[in-house]
Amino acid sequence: MTAERGRPSAGRKESARRNKEKKREFRLAQLRRIAERGSKGKLGVMVGFLITAMAALALVVLGIKLLFGEEYQNRALTQLINRSVAGGRVIEPNRGAIVDRSMSALAQSYMVYDAIMDVRNLINASPARQTRTVNRLAEITGLPERALWRYLNVGSADDDGRKPVPEQDTHYRRAALGLTYAQSRAIADDGVIQNITTEARSVREYMYDDLAADVIGFKTAADAFGIERQYDEYLAGTTGRIYRVYGGDDSFISGGVVTERASVKNGSTVVTTLDLRVQRIAEDAVKKYAALEDAENTAVIVMDPSTGEILAMAEYPSFNLNMATRAEGVNDPETAAKLAGLSGPELNDGLHKQWTNYNITDTFEPGSTFKPVTVAAGLEENIVTPESAFYCPGYRQIGGYTIHCHLLSGHGGENLEAALYNSCNVAMMDISGMEGRSIFYKYQRGFGFGEKTGVDLPLEESAAALLHSETGLNASELATASFGQRFNATPLQIITSFSAIINGGNLMRPYVVSKVIAEDGTVEFENTPTVARRVISKETSDWLRVSLESVITRGTGKKAAIPGYAIGGKTGTGEQGIAGTEDFHYTMSIETYFPVDNPRYAVLAVINRPASDTASPGPMSKEIMQNIINVMNLPPDRGEEAPADERPAAGAYVGRGLAEVSAELAALGLNAELIGPAGDTVTMQFPQTGAPMDPGATVVLTIGFAGEGAETVPIPNVVGMSEEEAIAALTASGLIPAVWRETPPEISETAEQPESPEASGETPPREAVTAQSPGQIGSEVVKGTTVRITVGIPEN
Repeated sequence: MTAERGRPSAGRKESARRNKEKKREFRLAQLRRIAERGSKGKLGVMVGFLITAMAALALVVLGIKLLFGEEYQNRALTQLINRSVAGGRVIEPNRGAIVDRSMSALAQSYMVYDAIMDVRNLINASPARQTRTVNRLAEITGLPERALWRYLNVGSADDDGRKPVPEQDTHYRRAALGLTYAQSRAIADDGVIQNITTEARSVREYMYDDLAADVIGFKTAADAFGIERQYDEYLAGTTGRIYRVYGGDDSFISGGVVTERASVKNGSTVVTTLDLRVQRIAEDAVKKYAALEDAENTAVIVMDPSTGEILAMAEYPSFNLNMATRAEGVNDPETAAKLAGLSGPELNDGLHKQWTNYNITDTFEPGSTFKPVTVAAGLEENIVTPESAFYCPGYRQIGGYTIHCHLLSGHGGENLEAALYNSCNVAMMDISGMEGRSIFYKYQRGFGFGEKTGVDLPLEESAAALLHSETGLNASELATASFGQRFNATPLQIITSFSAIINGGNLMRPYVVSKVIAEDGTVEFENTPTVARRVISKETSDWLRVSLESVITRGTGKKAAIPGYAIGGKTGTGEQGIAGTEDFHYTMSIETYFPVDNPRYAVLAVINRPASDTASPGPMSKEIMQNIINVMNLPPDRGEEAPADERPAAGAYVGRGLAEVSAELAALGLNAELIGPAGDTVTMQFPQTGAPMDPGATVVLTIGFAGEGAETVPIPNVVGMSEEEAIAALTASGLIPAVWRETPPEISETAEQPESPEASGETPPREAVTAQSPGQIGSEVVKGTTVRITVGIPEN
C-alpha cells in the first residue's frame, strides 16, 4: 500500500524533530560561551576597580589617622558615651544662685540624695541578706522597716506556677528621698547594705517666697519665667557623667574596662541689681495699698534714673515661688480661692496670669505722667520757653470735639512751670498743637513709647499696637495724646521715659542683672549702663528736673511730700475701658524722684482699677520714699529737719532671744516673719534698728541657735580652701560649718570600681570649697550661725 501523496511518514517526522533539537542546543551552547567570556571580563574589571579603590581608601584613612587620629578617636569615644546609657551615670549640676546686689541669696539650690533600690536583684538574695540590708537602711534613713519591706513584698505564684515578683520588678526604685550627704556617704561605706545606690538631686529654694517673684521667676519642665528663663544658659550648668567603656585587645580601648568622668559644671551665680531692702519696702507697699484701695493691681518700680538699674520691682497679686504651680501659692486670698475651684486648662490659664510680670506685660493709659514729654519736646524744639504764657478756660474746641481740662473751671493764666504743677490739659493741647504731629510723634517714640525698653526679662510688651501712627495723629488724637490719653504704655516704659526727663536727657536701657559669676570667680557676663539714645539736651532736662519739684510742693503731688527732702514728680490718671460701661475704671500713678539736685531714686507707684475714683498713689509713694530714706540713712537736703516721727521704731533684735523679741514686737503692735528652719536667737533683722514702723507692720527676723546675748562675728571667705581648712576657719570664727557636695558618691555593689588616680600615677584632683552661703563676705552674723559650704572639684 503506498503512502498518500504530500504526507510525511512517521520516520521522516522524527528525523526532522531531532535535527531541530540539535540546532537549538548548538545555539544555546554558543550563547553560554559568549556570556561566560563577557562575565569573566566584567568581573575582572570590577575586581580590579575595587582593589584600586580600597588601596586609595586605605591611603586616605592612613593619612587621616596620622593627621587627625587623636581628634577622631575622641569623637568616637564621645559618640560611644552618648549612646551608652547602661554602665554610665549622669551627674546633674547644681543650679546657680540668684542674689541681690549685696550678694544676699534670693534663690539657691542644694543637693539632696535619694536611695535607689535594685528590687530585682535584692528580691533574689537570701532572706538573711535582705533583712540585713533593710535593717541597716532603716537605721541610716530613719524610715520604718515596714515601709522598706513593702518594696520587696511579693504575691503568690500565678496560675501557670511562675515565680511571684514584687509590685515593681525593677532595678531602679526610689526607696528614700531627700537624704543628706552624710546619709548618702553612710550607705556607700556600709559593708552590710547591698543592692542600694544613691543618686544626687538638686533642690531649688526661694529664700523669701513671694518677694520679687515675677522678676526672679521659676523653671519647670514645661514653663520658665523671669530671670530663671532669661539667664537659664548660665544658671543651668553642664551635666556631668561617670561612664565605663569596654573593649578588647583588638580595639583602640585596651586593658578591658576604662572608667571616665565628664566633669559636671555647676550653674553660675546671677547677681541682680535688686536691693533686698528696697524690694522689701516695695513689696510691703503693694500689698498694703491693694488692700486699702481695694484695687485689682498695685505695682511699684524703683530705678536708678542715671544707670537704668532696677532696685525693686513689685506687684500685687503675686505668688509664692516655692508653691508656684499650686493655687494656694497665690498670695491674694480671694484669687487663690477662685483658682482652687478650677482644674485642667482653666487652672493653668489662671496661674499663668499670676506668673506674668505686670510691670512689663500689662499696659494702661499713662495719663498726666506723660505731660513732661510734651513739654520736653516743645522746649527742645524752641516752640515754648519757660516764660511762655497759657490761658486755661477749662476746655478747648478741637476737631469738632470739646476736650476738657481736669479742672472744669479752668486754671486761668499760667506759665510753663504752673502748667506742669497744675497738670493742665489745655496748656498741653496748646503745646502739642504748636508742635504738630511730626514733632510730637518724633519725641513720643524717642522717649520709648511704642517699643520695648530692652530690659533683660522675657515677655516684655511693646504696646506698639496701642499707639497712634504719625498719620493717625489728627487734631483730636494729637490733643488727647498730649496729656497721655488714647494710647497705652507699660509701667516700665513710663518710668524709663521719665528717667530720661530728669537724668540729663538719656534714654537708658533698664536692667535687672548686673553680672554673672562662674564658680571659679570669673565674670561670664556683665551688664553696664547703656544709653539707648539721647532724646533731649541737658539744658532741657535740667529745667524739667528742677521745675517738677513744684508738682510735689505746690501741685497735684502734695501727698507725696516729705518735709526736709527735695522730691520731684508727676501724677497721672489714665482711663481704662469704655466710659459709661461697668468695665470703665481708672489707673492712678505717680512718678517721683529724689534728691532733686542729683536723682538717685526714681519711683513709680501704680494703683490699677481701685474701688474708688478718688484713690491716690501719693501716700503710697511717700511711704516708699520715706522707708528708703530711713534704710539708706539719707539726711535732709533742704536745710530743715523732718518733723519727729511718732510711729514706733524697730528695735535692736540681733543677738537676742526669739521669745523676748516676739513679746516686744507684740507690745508695739508689730508682727514678726521668721526666716530659717529653726532657732532661738535672732541672727538678722529687717528693717534696721530705728526704722519707723506703722501699726501692724512686719519685722523680718532670721533665726538660728545661739542663746541669749549672742555676740556677732564677720563671715570669713572660705571659697578656695580645702574642706578641712574651711571647717577650721569657720569654727575658729564661732560659726557652724555645714558641708554640701557637688556630686554624689559612686555606690555599686557589683560594678567594677575605677582605678584610683594614685594607682594610675596621676595627680588626684584637689577638692575645695566652691561656694558658701551666706555669701556676703564680712557681714556680721550672730556667733553660732550655720554657714553652708559646697565642696567639689574647682574648674581649671
